[in-house]
Amino acid sequence: MVSFELEGVDGRAYVPVSRRTQMRTGPIDVKDTKFNSSHIHKYQSLVNQQTQLSCCICSSEINVKRVDHLRIALCPGGDCTAISHLDCLVQSFNKHPPNPPGLIPRAGICKACEQYTLWGDVVRGCYRRARGGLQQPDLGQDPEDNDQEASAQAVDDLSRHINALQIGGSPRKARTVKSTAPKSCAKSSSQATRRNVQKDGVIPTSRILGPKWMQWIATQSIRNPLTHRESEMHRL
Repeated sequence: MVSFELEGVDGRAYVPVSRRTQMRTGPIDVKDTKFNSSHIHKYQSLVNQQTQLSCCICSSEINVKRVDHLRIALCPGGDCTAISHLDCLVQSFNKHPPNPPGLIPRAGICKACEQYTLWGDVVRGCYRRARGGLQQPDLGQDPEDNDQEASAQAVDDLSRHINALQIGGSPRKARTVKSTAPKSCAKSSSQATRRNVQKDGVIPTSRILGPKWMQWIATQSIRNPLTHRESEMHRL
């Protein structure tokens, strides 16, 4: 049987009205939380029982408290708590007719619950137990996003630091000299005076920060391009 999920990976794709009663709500659970939770809780219940368990195929004793999870299988189906050696389970599954001849079977019948069990689900449970339980939810963002946020925060702090120095500084007052030049040159002279005031009133960024900060800004500008406002601050 083949089924199609028209809603897409994120669950936001358009689905025809006739199919909306069967559609999945929300994105695909990539962390496989439902399977992992039930499998871990089932294994923990076996540990808490403190009873001696044995392989459901070869009947040899298995200590569930001290096992190599990559060599011991726990049935992934429902409430079945059958455990077995992976080697024994492979031999048992290979006897299932639909499996083609090969090293790894596709599926088989559990001898305890007699349910059709996929080999991939068996291995998935082994690795989940070997990793120490449920995967903690990722509350943050990607490392690259975290680096960008840290860089943006550092740039904001640097901008506030520069503004504080410029506002709190005491720029030198431009000296006014009475000019005897013709009136035609008065306009150009006043413009030059204003440029001198602006030049003298702002301390260059390189003198405030020093070479180390300037090198850091250059590095960040390559990794994370600055915004227009931050670029103007960089050119001071």
